[in-house]
Amino acid sequence: MTETSTGRPYWLHPQTKEARWEPPPRRGAPGRPQRHPAEGGGPPPGRRAGEGPGASPTGSREPKPPPEPLDETSRVRASVLEGLRRTEREEIGSRKKNYKFLLLQWHPDKNPDKAELATEIFQFLQQQRDWYLKE
Repeated sequence: MTETSTGRPYWLHPQTKEARWEPPPRRGAPGRPQRHPAEGGGPPPGRRAGEGPGASPTGSREPKPPPEPLDETSRVRASVLEGLRRTEREEIGSRKKNYKFLLLQWHPDKNPDKAELATEIFQFLQQQRDWYLKE
C-alpha cells in the first residue's frame, strides 16, 4: 500500500492494524538469532544459570516475585499505551490515523458486550491525545 499524499509505501501490522513504514521483519534475518520454541530462553548449552561472565560472586540470585496479576483493563491499557509509544515518532498524519482507528475500535457504542472496558479505554485514549498528537 502507498500513502496517497506522498506515495510512500507502508503496510499494516496484522495484529495491531497500525500503519508501519519500515518493511516487516523477515524470519531468519541477520543480526537476530532464531531460537526454536522448544529450546526456551535459558542459558546457552553447556552452561548452567549463574555461571559465566556476569554471574553474581555468590552464585545465587534472589528469586523474583511473581508478577501481580493484572485485571483486563490494566492489560488493555498497557497494550494500547505500548502501541502509542511505538508509533510516537512517525509522521503526524500516520499518528492521526492510528489514533482515530483506536478511538473507533474502543468506542463504547461499538463494544456493547464490553461497554465498561471500552468506556475506560476510550477515556484513557482521550487523555493521551495531547502528547501523542503534538506536532
